[in-house]
Amino acid sequence: MKHIPNRAAQRFLLGSAIAAGLLLLSACTQLLPERAFSTMDLLIRSTDAPEEWKVAGGPRAVNDHIGLTAMEASMIAFKTADHERGVATHYVYRYNSIGEAKRVHKKFFSKPVGETPEEWGFLSEVASQCSFACHDYGGREPIHCEWAGRYEEYIVTFGVWLIPDRVSLEDAEKVVKTIDARITQHIGGK
Repeated sequence: MKHIPNRAAQRFLLGSAIAAGLLLLSACTQLLPERAFSTMDLLIRSTDAPEEWKVAGGPRAVNDHIGLTAMEASMIAFKTADHERGVATHYVYRYNSIGEAKRVHKKFFSKPVGETPEEWGFLSEVASQCSFACHDYGGREPIHCEWAGRYEEYIVTFGVWLIPDRVSLEDAEKVVKTIDARITQHIGGK
């Protein structure tokens, strides 16, 4: 013979399930703080880049494949005089929630392509998640490196081609430190 719970137990279970669902929903849709700045304000400027870098594109708003679910996104690209293809790009994405930024970071940036060079010494004290790796595309020059950090509802990326005698790992690290300082200045530290 089956045990049939009484109405009070059924109501308690239904109420508990609804409360748990509302709690889960409120955690996923946490209201973002008002921001007095845009993603454009978080981009580095030409004065933050090495002297021989020139702006190749932007700063401008974007909506690329990573930014499709972002509520706002901006980018800037740099080149050197003898490398017109471009040497570096910096993107800033703001998502509708911290949870969405976590999901996007996990999907696209938690397992970067390549290895982190031993010489790389920077680790953000403010970013909730970050990664850095370089890849040589099968032994070909130049090597491409990418840094990505998640700061609350923001994902910030910086991709750079290491070009001998033009763009070094040290150059890349200085720029990433500048990016991190700019983000920290705007959203605050931990």
